[in-house]
Amino acid sequence: MPRLITRRTTFNVLPLLVFILVVGLVLFGGIRGFSSFKKSLSRKQPVQSLVQLWTDRNYSELIYQCELRLDRDPFDGEALFFGGASSFYMAISMVSLEDKLDYLQKCLRLLRLHMAETSPVYLRETYYLLGKCYVQLGAFYSDLALEYLKKSQDLGYGNEDLDEYLAIAYSRLGDFERSLDYLGRIAEKTPTASLFLRMGEDAFDMGHYDISRDYLVRAVEISRNEPLRLEALLKLGELYYNIKNWTESQKVLSQYLDIDYNNADVHFMLGEVYFNMGDTKSARLEWHRTERIDPNYREALLRLYN
Repeated sequence: MPRLITRRTTFNVLPLLVFILVVGLVLFGGIRGFSSFKKSLSRKQPVQSLVQLWTDRNYSELIYQCELRLDRDPFDGEALFFGGASSFYMAISMVSLEDKLDYLQKCLRLLRLHMAETSPVYLRETYYLLGKCYVQLGAFYSDLALEYLKKSQDLGYGNEDLDEYLAIAYSRLGDFERSLDYLGRIAEKTPTASLFLRMGEDAFDMGHYDISRDYLVRAVEISRNEPLRLEALLKLGELYYNIKNWTESQKVLSQYLDIDYNNADVHFMLGEVYFNMGDTKSARLEWHRTERIDPNYREALLRLYN
């Protein structure tokens, strides 16, 4: 029987290794080339002055430029400050609460990093913006707001709205004496109805009705904004109702209805005022008006048909 002879073919792996090595070198070179090209493009992008963007109030572009600089140097003091400052002003322009909070948190993060530098260039301004940021975050941050606003003031920073923010912080902390002191300074310069309304609401919520009344009356007197004036009148009418000053409550609520007649809540409250004054006929008339504006107004229906 003939023998089957099996021949073993020798496979040369050298060409394959050479091929793999060449492909690897090409890929590596391509990656390095792309990276170098990308860096060269970024270097050729026009570098805009952060101060000029700030002067132009171009906050969105300023945030972008600061992010570019912080990518290269996370401790760039100028970029940290202007990025944080721009984030604050973007926050107060937001309609969405979620967007506003996102920008406020970014503001806090960047400004605190700037403050942590050995010799921050914009320390006074950083304290000032941190204080304003904490005011925007609400009453629970009033102690921090006051701390940073005072630090800014102690360093000689004198922005025109610093007194206003200090008044808000002191009011929320219940220190109405100091709050009124700062309000007096504002009143000597440029009093604003929105500030007095805010102070009145804060004092009202804390049960300081005498102080709240003074704030709200001032807001009504100087307001040239109808929605704001109506808000102040409504809160003032509610205040007089809470302290059972029926006569003043009736005057203020009637004044409100002279401007905005179709408010069911105000008609109902005025009905309650008349009822407490012993004028049942006028009270029922106001409750009927409440029902016409809002047929499902439960409290008015109970008053009329229970």
